[in-house]
Amino acid sequence: MGEPSGMGAKPIEILQGSKAFPQEVRQFLSERTRAGVTALGNIEILQSTKLAIFCSVRCPGKLILAAHDFCQELRNKKVTVAGGFHSPVERECLNILLRGTAFLPGLVLEISE
Repeated sequence: MGEPSGMGAKPIEILQGSKAFPQEVRQFLSERTRAGVTALGNIEILQSTKLAIFCSVRCPGKLILAAHDFCQELRNKKVTVAGGFHSPVERECLNILLRGTAFLPGLVLEISE
């Protein structure tokens, strides 16, 4: 469907009435608007299960271990994982996820009216 993100990727216009239009975006728009989205990257991830990972720089060791174990289980699931991956725990989660088949998005959406 969409092209891989990166150099040479072309923006894709998705109108609100389209099957490809993200349900999550639709629920936040007024019914009176004719907004669409412009996507750059793989739009197929809009149809997948999504999860965001955020963690403070400071957190108890018990939570660090839980995050590590969770990502070990998550890494081979069909799920799109997003995050800033700035804190040490987030970076470790990213390292674990990169060894599996979980999808890390390369998609940018812009809402237009």
